[in-house]
Amino acid sequence: MLHMRRFISIGIAVQLAVLAGVLAGCTSPTVPTPVPTYTPWVQIVTATPTHTAIPTSGPSPTFTPMPAPPTVTPLPPSPLPTRTPPPPPQAPVVQVIAPANGTQYTLGQVVSVQFTAASNAGVARAGLYVNGTQMSYHSYNQHPTLIRNDTLLWTPTAPGNYTLQIIGYDPYNNPGYSDQRTITVQQQAAPPTVRIDYPGSPTDIYVNQTLQLQATVNGALGIQRLELVVRKGSQDTVYTSDGNYHNVPYQWRVSWQSAQVGEHKLFVRTRDTNGQVGQSGEVTIRVIDNQPPQVQVTYSATTLGQGSDLKAHIEAVDSSGVTKINLRMNDKVVDKWEAPNPAVGQTYVSVDLWWRGVGPAGNYNVQVRAHDTLDNRVDTPMQVIHVQSGPPAPPNVVAKWEGGQFSLRITEQKDTGKIKGTLRSEGGTREAIKQSQIDGRNVTVHATIDGITYNLMLTLSTDGNRLEGNWSTTQTGVLVPITLVKTKDL
Repeated sequence: MLHMRRFISIGIAVQLAVLAGVLAGCTSPTVPTPVPTYTPWVQIVTATPTHTAIPTSGPSPTFTPMPAPPTVTPLPPSPLPTRTPPPPPQAPVVQVIAPANGTQYTLGQVVSVQFTAASNAGVARAGLYVNGTQMSYHSYNQHPTLIRNDTLLWTPTAPGNYTLQIIGYDPYNNPGYSDQRTITVQQQAAPPTVRIDYPGSPTDIYVNQTLQLQATVNGALGIQRLELVVRKGSQDTVYTSDGNYHNVPYQWRVSWQSAQVGEHKLFVRTRDTNGQVGQSGEVTIRVIDNQPPQVQVTYSATTLGQGSDLKAHIEAVDSSGVTKINLRMNDKVVDKWEAPNPAVGQTYVSVDLWWRGVGPAGNYNVQVRAHDTLDNRVDTPMQVIHVQSGPPAPPNVVAKWEGGQFSLRITEQKDTGKIKGTLRSEGGTREAIKQSQIDGRNVTVHATIDGITYNLMLTLSTDGNRLEGNWSTTQTGVLVPITLVKTKDL
């Protein structure tokens, strides 16, 4: 392109020089000298792939033609992909699960309609229509394609026959219709009635005896629940219940028993399918304890010296309450215990009764008799007690004794009643007992262990095997019961 512009410029310069000469000749009056004729040389070069050499005063440059651009074969056009149009939206398929055709309801009872719905475009909402009028609906913002189980509710306000239908809509408002269900709404039914057929009132039974009870239930609706209720005082307790559905009339048979002595009131309560409650009258059941108290007795000895004491440790149990306990010698009461309130007694009694100053010498039949609030009584087996002649042998406490947190060793008993030995408290050292003595069967022990002074005030049993009483410390003075048992004679 640069060469082309240079050639054009040279041509224009030549033409301008010729023109200047002509103009100069026109101004001279003389006849012009013949001028050699010049053929202007002008060559217009166009842009072509082939370059033509341009004459110059010097040698002409040599141009190498540029190679032709490569031939490009266009690719065949690719076919456009075939697009399958989406399936057209389908109206929801709706199905009612419940209620069944012909179901009866009571005025005011809630009607619950269960249904499923499905659509490939999604379910936007579903409505419950009663006789063609929408009564309730649910919206589904996520537009699920399947609703497995949902419920719409409606409470009738008037009796009559009604047609129920669920209509579902997809997001494009295409409706889908369920099948229709027909129900009947009746006027409000009267509450159910209950009557106890047997037993009569009052009825007496023994402790833990099984009582068979029958009640008849009637009403306009089916029964949803039955309860046997026990009333004692001001407290009601459901003894047993039946939560199964029953058509009416219905006879309910149920068993009842009690280990609690006294008067009980029983009644039956029921609830129909509409939630209405019915209740029977009460029957009075008196539970009687025909069993005497259970008694266990332990005697301190079976052979005693004349004038000594016999102790009977007694434990008695009775569900109706123990009222009194007697210690009897040859069928004569020698000691007794009575309940603070004989009307109710005590269900458990632990007591010591004594026959003091036994004698004269011989054999005696000893037993315990216990009574309960219903005047049931029991006598323990006879125990033969042998009383020896002569004064009782003095008690001997020289032995090793264990009990509670103490270990007591009495190594010497003097005629003056003074005793010697050691006392050890649990976790402490063994220390000598000082100013300790025995007076009759009363034993007093004093010892200071690790700076703490212990005082034991004990009584030796008639058989000489136990020391029973209390212990305390000088610091607190609190009496704590204790029993020491002889483990070894020294």
